[in-house]
Amino acid sequence: MACLKASRIALSCILAVGAFAAAGFNSAHAQQERPWVPAPIPAKVEHVSSLVDGEKWHGVVLLANGVIVAERENATSGPLVISVDPQDRISPFPDVSWNDPHVQGPHFVHPTAITTDEQGKAWLLDNGSADISPRLIQIDGPPNVHSLPRNVVMPQSRFTALVVHQPFAYLADQGTATLVVLNLKDGTAKRFFTNDPALRGRRPMFVDGVEQRGKNDLPLARDISMLALQKDGAWIYEQPPCGPLYRVSTALLTDPNYSPIELMESLAQWRDTPTLGGLTISSDNTLYMIDIAQGRLLSFDAGRLPHILLQDPRLTQAGAPIIGSDGKLYVASGNMLLRIVLP
Repeated sequence: MACLKASRIALSCILAVGAFAAAGFNSAHAQQERPWVPAPIPAKVEHVSSLVDGEKWHGVVLLANGVIVAERENATSGPLVISVDPQDRISPFPDVSWNDPHVQGPHFVHPTAITTDEQGKAWLLDNGSADISPRLIQIDGPPNVHSLPRNVVMPQSRFTALVVHQPFAYLADQGTATLVVLNLKDGTAKRFFTNDPALRGRRPMFVDGVEQRGKNDLPLARDISMLALQKDGAWIYEQPPCGPLYRVSTALLTDPNYSPIELMESLAQWRDTPTLGGLTISSDNTLYMIDIAQGRLLSFDAGRLPHILLQDPRLTQAGAPIIGSDGKLYVASGNMLLRIVLP
């Protein structure tokens, strides 16, 4: 107990210093942030694969056997989840039945995100339907389903992003502007930061230089839909598509002893961003972002240096990227899969 108390005091001190520094950083935020500048060594698109035609593909992961798995939310025909082998051959993943809405057994309903955990295991976020609760599905090997408990699923919930570090999964609920934490061991879950300004879309989105419009031709803004998690599971980064990017210690989200005040003061603005299609993080804690406003691949490293790695018009349609075990970045863009060599 004494050790736990001491560790809590130490972490509280660290967070207090971090909050103080963040407050100073945010007070002159627009003036002090370094601009995005071209990287000394650019990234390069090494290979482009064709994906199944139809609605655009959103997220990808690279499995240990070199097979790429991609997901999309909707499909008028064809599979929702596919594998792409090293010879660019495409197959429904994990099989045809999981991609057939007419089967009696388990099948994908509404995939919205895909990720890998710290062990390289692949997880799919399925938003479900009126009859099927949102669930996480471990998909490499026999599919293993973890349904979200009722206490964290609201009528307006729409889960759009997922990161996993065992035994916890972190989900973005865009529909209610909430961060959800699920304990994969005991199935319990909790909601955090509902409607906090850090999770709300407070400015319009831009795609390929064009401001996006929604109902009644009003500027379109969306709430939290992007997450990235450090490989050690210590810090999680979140943002709405239009930014800014925030980060918070996962210890505050997984230890019930922290108070609501400590939680509310823990979110620190980390970096302003353009409209993003997705983001990911490398083992050295460099954040990689897909800028769909201008079609760029951006990086923001642990030293807080912002770089433009690549500019390519295909990136204006790109979704959530992933860095494979080969050190290359993979991202689906429309009906294409780009493999990018990083500097």
